[in-house]
Amino acid sequence: MCILNLEEIQPGIVVWCDSPTLSEYEVVGPNPDDGKHMFLCLSVYGDRSTWVMLTSKNRDDRLKLHAEWKLGYGKSWHGRDTYISGSDRVCKGFNYAFQEASKDDEYSMSGNRNKVTQEGLDAIREHLNIRA
Repeated sequence: MCILNLEEIQPGIVVWCDSPTLSEYEVVGPNPDDGKHMFLCLSVYGDRSTWVMLTSKNRDDRLKLHAEWKLGYGKSWHGRDTYISGSDRVCKGFNYAFQEASKDDEYSMSGNRNKVTQEGLDAIREHLNIRA
């Protein structure tokens, strides 16, 4: 397990976060019943950031992450299809909240996190109608 460093919080980084912890820190957007999921950082502005929850469940309104957009390692990242959960799972809050929610991330390590390419980020932001 490796907690996210604040310096690592940049657009494109993917970490496992605990939704109930995000809710405790008053992050806007997550459902505390969602449990632990992968989250993708979409943008950073000072000490705050915007993230979206990722899922392996397909739905017509969900954007699939293309294999060439995925950088990093691990079966949970490359071994299955990954989708953007949707605009209802976009989360905004202080960076330290996402740091704290990542404390039980057992799927990635500091300095070697999974990421999404710039091309992927652009497509995801367009799909969600979010500016960088």
